[in-house]
Amino acid sequence: MDFNQNMPPGMPPGGPNNNYNNGYNNPYYNNNQYNIDEPGSSFATAAMVLGIISIVTSFTFTVYPPFMLGSIAIILALLSKGRRPKLLSKARTGVICAVSGLVLNTIIVTLSMVLLFTNPDVRAEVNKTFEKQYGMSFDEMWEEIMEQNGY
Repeated sequence: MDFNQNMPPGMPPGGPNNNYNNGYNNPYYNNNQYNIDEPGSSFATAAMVLGIISIVTSFTFTVYPPFMLGSIAIILALLSKGRRPKLLSKARTGVICAVSGLVLNTIIVTLSMVLLFTNPDVRAEVNKTFEKQYGMSFDEMWEEIMEQNGY
């Protein structure tokens, strides 16, 4: 019985799974058939993406998304490490971006609060805006909140 009669041209004798050349230089045998990533690389990629998004959202003058996304990015980066002694480069980038987003957001929120409570021109504009939207000024609302909380 001839096993090579139904083989395509160029196929080595014995078929693609024989020990002929141990698979080297054989067009029908591919050691890298599947692109297998390192363990934890998907966590590292997610950490990097969330870190970048936390930086972007800190510039949109929102408070909570940068804190949530930055925190999750740091956790995912640490989880991607596994038992390795060092973080993957994507995870390191994610941590750097997440920490940058957190620090930037903290600075923006702090400066906004300082500006609100120390600059009388800004305070007057905020009072006008609150009066239009809520029917009472920011100062009145702030006093009411402080009274309700016992201050």
